[in-house]
Amino acid sequence: MTERIRLLVAAPFAEAQPVIAAFRPQNALGIDVATICQHGPSVQADALEHGADVVLLSPLLPGYDGEVISRLARNPERPIAVIGLVPPSGDWGLTMGRAGAQGYVETPLDAARAQQIAGLIPRAIKEAYAGRASGAYIPQLDPRVAAAITAQGYQRQTVAVWSPKGGVGKTTVAVNLAVLLGVVANRPTLIVDGNMVGGHVAHFLNLRPQRTLHHLATLFQAEFGDREPDAAQLGPSTLREHTTHFGGNLDALAGILRQEQASEAALRGRQGARFVKALLETAGRMYEFVVIDLGSSFNNVIHRGVLLYSHLVLTVADTDRTTLSDVRNSIQAMVTAFQEEGVDLDRFQILLNRFDPGAGFSRGEIARYVGLTEYGCIDREVNGAMIRAVNTGYPFVLETFASRERKRDPILRSYVAVGTTIFPPLATIYDNGRLPRRARTGARGGRRRGMVSGPSRGLGQLLGRQP
Repeated sequence: MTERIRLLVAAPFAEAQPVIAAFRPQNALGIDVATICQHGPSVQADALEHGADVVLLSPLLPGYDGEVISRLARNPERPIAVIGLVPPSGDWGLTMGRAGAQGYVETPLDAARAQQIAGLIPRAIKEAYAGRASGAYIPQLDPRVAAAITAQGYQRQTVAVWSPKGGVGKTTVAVNLAVLLGVVANRPTLIVDGNMVGGHVAHFLNLRPQRTLHHLATLFQAEFGDREPDAAQLGPSTLREHTTHFGGNLDALAGILRQEQASEAALRGRQGARFVKALLETAGRMYEFVVIDLGSSFNNVIHRGVLLYSHLVLTVADTDRTTLSDVRNSIQAMVTAFQEEGVDLDRFQILLNRFDPGAGFSRGEIARYVGLTEYGCIDREVNGAMIRAVNTGYPFVLETFASRERKRDPILRSYVAVGTTIFPPLATIYDNGRLPRRARTGARGGRRRGMVSGPSRGLGQLLGRQP
């Protein structure tokens, strides 16, 4: 640590300005602002480059990643303390504290709160060094492992799985992709059942959730229904309380139980639009990957919001010409319907599911016809393994990954290829042939109430009747 304390302010510029004003160069407090960081993925590198002793970190920073708090604490040369700059609504202070931050101050900042930062800094640095000395300190990842993952360049993403045609396997794709990311790769992942016609993610994962998307939307309406749109923020702990843990690092937000719930005020109109935006913003900060299973209509306000705000929209289609025609027509209609908001069609990519090369269409022909780039292709199954996985509630990719036939299964290879495009280290895990330890132990024994341990053994149990 230098004689004068050096701060990195990792926050949107409007939040950073009061800090700069409070800690002007050569101030009597002995605290200098080294630099401002405006991009979440750059926080750690900027802190090291500028020799920061303390990072003032806002969860509203674009690309915010809460894991950077522990990475800064594990910096090999010396720990770097973190103080949160948190919005007044929500419970980001508590969430950042659990992640390892040494304190927080609410924004917007005024002179008194700026002085509060000055008082927190010495204690924060002391606590950071005390944590390094404790027996609970966990060393940093092997630098070679960290470098390998960094070199493969994955990004946090919200991925929507959508199709204008029912029955093409949207939920199957969404569930197996989420399991690859959250259990096999063991990355923090949330799967959201956003199908407003009535989804089945909970059945596919054999979960019995106590709370659902409908409960969360109703609570959001009660708390923020009369407030200005910018004040409507969903707290991290509120979202987590409505999720059900599956295993590894995968949580699920179950969907509506009955189709009529989609027509309630909490999930339609302006209120529904505010809710889905707040949900995606909070989930995107809490999880590295958010996978959302959607219903077919792009006019539904929840579906519409997800399609507009997701980083990637996997548009699922099979080789049936009616499906391909529906995809082509819907994409064209969507451009018109979303004209006011604007639609970036580069985010929409086609995912061929159950592809049959004998159906008469080549993959290139399909992509050209629908007007979308192909993201991936999942082969057609022939042994019924996928439907068995649905009926047992134990995901296909997880069951198959642990089998001796893993390397010979074309469906698993197809899914791994799609997942690797999102998270490249998944290919290394697949080639290595072993699930991470936490994935193996967590997948069948959930940590949170709502998970059923192991596959279900009967139709009654699957449909929710008590054995």
